[in-house]
Order: sequence, then structure tokens, then C-alpha cells
Amino acid sequence: MKKMTKKQRIIAERQRITILFGYGFFAILLLIVLWQTVVPWAAMFLEPGVIKHNVALTVVALASVAVLPSLMAYIIGDRSTPKRLGARAHQYNGVMFGFAAYWLSLFLAMAGSGSINTFRLSLPQPWSIIAMAWPIVAIIAILAAVAIAYSRKKRPSTLIIDYRPFQLVFIGSIVATFVYVLSGQLYTFSTIGVITFIYVVLPLLVGLISYRFLDVIPETQMGRITLSGVALTVLFVAVTLTGQLLYEFNQNPVLPLIIGVFVWAAFLWTMSRKALK
Repeated sequence: MKKMTKKQRIIAERQRITILFGYGFFAILLLIVLWQTVVPWAAMFLEPGVIKHNVALTVVALASVAVLPSLMAYIIGDRSTPKRLGARAHQYNGVMFGFAAYWLSLFLAMAGSGSINTFRLSLPQPWSIIAMAWPIVAIIAILAAVAIAYSRKKRPSTLIIDYRPFQLVFIGSIVATFVYVLSGQLYTFSTIGVITFIYVVLPLLVGLISYRFLDVIPETQMGRITLSGVALTVLFVAVTLTGQLLYEFNQNPVLPLIIGVFVWAAFLWTMSRKALK
């Protein structure tokens, strides 16, 4: 077997770390959906007078909105990867597509919370419940377009993190999410101290620190920015999942933020130190 170069070892190690974090996040997501959605709603089947098919549709819709974007994104990323790149590249690209789906889900959920949600609620059941899945269709369409273009490119050895259309969708969805949230909060509230910190200062600080620590590989500036976006994603996914997991016991956003920072720091350390050994 041909000995791997230092650059190849770094790339392989970073792929492995990203895959582990991505799989861990998805496992926690499944636990949250089972605990907070499936079990409580399934218990309603035992109550008299309940329209069971409406309950079943609601459970499926809520679970699908939570799980399907990441799951379908992973499958899309996996299937679009050339076979000759190996199993790890398939898993890595799948996780990267899953991270992109996270930001697209956030942005579409917020952007569609107004007029689109009003229209959905005006529909009769079960169509109102089924219409909850419109963000999933939009996410699949966007990522499928990127995946098809990626699978047909002339240089099939390139990982998705170095593919420019994916970089633009991934970074663009992050920026669009923060801009949308910040603009909405500035319009609604007179004080912007906390909002500015969470949606401007924190992402910029985390992004800059990640950019500094995750140097050497990839070599392009856009690749490093995308990798910094992955580190930022790890932070916000950890905060989101921790907040949902601890919601029944703690509604204070400080604790999930602290845990998220620790998870991000662990990701950053393993990617910047362990990978370079």
C-alpha cells in the first residue's frame, strides 16, 4: 500500500473527525425527536375521541421536518460522490450536505414563518399538516441541484468542501440566516446588545478563530472559509440540540451556549492539533 503524504493524512483525519461529529449530532437529533415528539404524540392514541389518523399525520410531519432534511441531504451527498474516492469520502460529503441542510432549514423556517405559514394554516386538514413539509422539498431541490452538478464535474477527485457551488450554497445559507435574524430583531426591538452579540459578534469571532486555527489544509481561501463555516456549524448545531434536549429542565439559553462553545472548542482542537500529528 502506498504511504500517505502529510497532506493526505491531514485530509483523512479531518474527514474522520467531521464524520464522527456529524453522526453524533444526528444520533442526538433522533433521540430528541423520539423523546419529545413521537412518544408524547403517540400517547394521544390512548385518549378517547381522538381522530387517530390526524394524530398519526402530525407525528409523521413533525418527525419528518426534524429528521428528513439532514437524512436526505446525507443520502444526496453520499450518492453524488464518485465510488473511486472511497467510503470515507462518501460519508464525509454526506455529513457536509447535512450541515448545509441545517442552515437551509433555519433560513427557510424563518423566511416562511410569515405569509407562507399563514397560507398553510388556512388549508383544511390533512393538507395543512402535509404542507409543513414544503421546506424539505425546497432543501432537497437545492442540494440535489448542487449534487448533480458535482457528480458531473470534470475533476471527480475533489471533495465537496472544495467545490465552488457547494461553497456558495453553504456559506450563503449561513450569511442569509444571520442577516435575516438580525434584520428582524433590529426591526422589532429597541435594544440590540444581546442580538448583536449572538448574530454578529459571536459568528465573526468564531469564524475568525476557526479560520486561524484551521490553516494549512485546504489551500484555497474559499476552502478555508468553508471549513471555518463547518466549525461554526458545529457550534450552532450543538447549541440547538442542547437547548432542545434540556428544554424541559432549563430554558436559560446560557447553558446550551456554554456547552456549544465547549463542543466547538473540542472540534477545533482535534481538527487543528490531532490532525497535524
